[in-house]
Amino acid sequence: MGDMKLDLQAGFWMGIVLVGSILFLAIIAGIRTIARSRKLMYYQLRKNRIDQGWRLIFFSLVAVGVLAAFLPTFIQKNDLSLALFPSLTPAPSATPYQDPTNIPDALPATATIEATPDPIDLIRLPRSVAETFTGQLTPGPETVFSGITISKDLNLEDYSPIDPGVEFEYPVKKLVATFSYDKMIENVQWTVVWYRDDEMVFFETIPWEYAAGGYGYAEVTNEAAGLLPGMYLVEMYLGYELYSSAEFMITGTAPQPTNTKAPTSTPTASQTKAPTPTPTASHTRIPTSTPTATHTRIPTTTPTASQTRMPTITSKP
Repeated sequence: MGDMKLDLQAGFWMGIVLVGSILFLAIIAGIRTIARSRKLMYYQLRKNRIDQGWRLIFFSLVAVGVLAAFLPTFIQKNDLSLALFPSLTPAPSATPYQDPTNIPDALPATATIEATPDPIDLIRLPRSVAETFTGQLTPGPETVFSGITISKDLNLEDYSPIDPGVEFEYPVKKLVATFSYDKMIENVQWTVVWYRDDEMVFFETIPWEYAAGGYGYAEVTNEAAGLLPGMYLVEMYLGYELYSSAEFMITGTAPQPTNTKAPTSTPTASQTKAPTPTPTASHTRIPTSTPTATHTRIPTTTPTASQTRMPTITSKP
């Protein structure tokens, strides 16, 4: 009879361990589903995967709670004590933490030791970009973005890409990322980040102040980002959340800088023309805004030749 009781106890606790392991693995699977879904390009598919992950975590936690609530009652009714595992029973003269009067004092101390992580460290965006945000960080629940098309230029009449592709031959003067959107809300922080070989080379971020739906584009120039050969990734965010992305490649070989030998003769002083300013990166243009005309530098007036008075020659008598 005693052996039968021990067998029943062993089977019961093995079942508890098995169920607990299954629930733990289900929670891990839900977390991984949420993490992997953030890399998906399409919003609806990404949202469905995130919801699936949270449902898996929720039902696993509910099952753990139910098991924890009914386990003590079941053990008492069936006399399934922990006698099978005597080493788990603390001795009366154990450490002070076994004294019930010390447990409430220990719990707050443990809670204060845990540091709250910085929200910026938990997102994909670079910290240098996220720290510049001034707009609203929560996008609308119904906001959607299309995939991104990369092209060399854009037809501003109908916003159709010119020479789109996934590979571009070096040198490249400019690239344009075209997209469509719907149900945008005002003042939400919109960000586009360009990477070359996993290193950020350019970004733009502004609070949204344009139409709720339509077509848009962001552009990057060689002067702003140095469009050298390599693998590129462009990502588009609303707040801290990734909404769309695209990969492309610039092929070819960049010219290597040559070392110029300094002249041996000392150059004479000459008037050097002031260098022209390097153009700064332009802000992302949205289809609802009309580009302004660029200013044309007015040519300076060429000075006219001055008239030189000829000397008078006096003849001798």
